[in-house]
Amino acid sequence: MKQEVKCMPDETSKQVLYNISDEETLKSNLAFAAFFIALYENFISLTIDRIRSFLCEGIHFTDSGEVEYQPSSSYELGITKRKNEEGKTIGALLASMLWFVDNNAITKSDYELFLRIREQRNKFAHELTDYLLHGYNETEIKAFFDLFSLYKKIDKWWINEIEIPCADDDIPQDYDPDSVQSVISGLFDIMTSVIFLGKSEEYKAIMQQYPDLTK
Repeated sequence: MKQEVKCMPDETSKQVLYNISDEETLKSNLAFAAFFIALYENFISLTIDRIRSFLCEGIHFTDSGEVEYQPSSSYELGITKRKNEEGKTIGALLASMLWFVDNNAITKSDYELFLRIREQRNKFAHELTDYLLHGYNETEIKAFFDLFSLYKKIDKWWINEIEIPCADDDIPQDYDPDSVQSVISGLFDIMTSVIFLGKSEEYKAIMQQYPDLTK
């Protein structure tokens, strides 16, 4: 009599089944990729818009109320027409990041780190199913915190070196240039604490102090 052979799933198969059948794991893996992409997209939008607005010759509003900047010759030369070693224009994002390198906001190593982060972002966007099935390794998780660290570094430099000098306002004596951050950076701080540090209940308690926010 022929004996039936049963195939047992290997450890990888078991992990895949767990990743897609365990509700919390599936939600967590999906949330991580979504949050990474959200932070990245905000980072590049802010990076490009800040320099575009700073190096403009004027602004005007469209019929829909959107702001359009008139680029200066400095912007055209330093951003729009910036080329790589092969003589090809590199686009507003990479040119803007190199502008920050030129102005000592970040280092060349930071720029190279950003290139790796950009590659990781593309993998999350185009290979999301694989990550939902297999999860993330330490390097992929670290990329998020590298991105947020770079975000904060540029954010702090911009406020201290561009916004405050341009505003020409009196600086309070207790002003701390090392702890300053933009509103959007602060919001991502809160979201990071809620998602990765389990501080949801703490922020809910704070919100109870502001009834208008909880309506």
